[in-house]
Amino acid sequence: MYSRERRVLLRHYLEQGLSKSAIARMLGIGRRTLYHWINTEQLDRDLDNGPVQYKPRPAVERKIDRYRGIIETRLAEYPRLSATRAARQTR
Repeated sequence: MYSRERRVLLRHYLEQGLSKSAIARMLGIGRRTLYHWINTEQLDRDLDNGPVQYKPRPAVERKIDRYRGIIETRLAEYPRLSATRAARQTR
């Protein structure tokens, strides 16, 4: 976790009009981190007190999801079915 002093310096450098690249170099952080802090208003938050609260990630659709029903039906119908055996038979 980054210290309060580093965030205070960042605010000061932004007020002075320094470029974000120069500020990132001076603070030893990445530009993406600096932009993230600015865009998510973390410079105004009090990060020194209390634990960090994370939200659960949203579910992401996977390619296999649309075939899940077919796969489960086949596996129920043919419990000894194996993908490695099927691949060997097609060669």
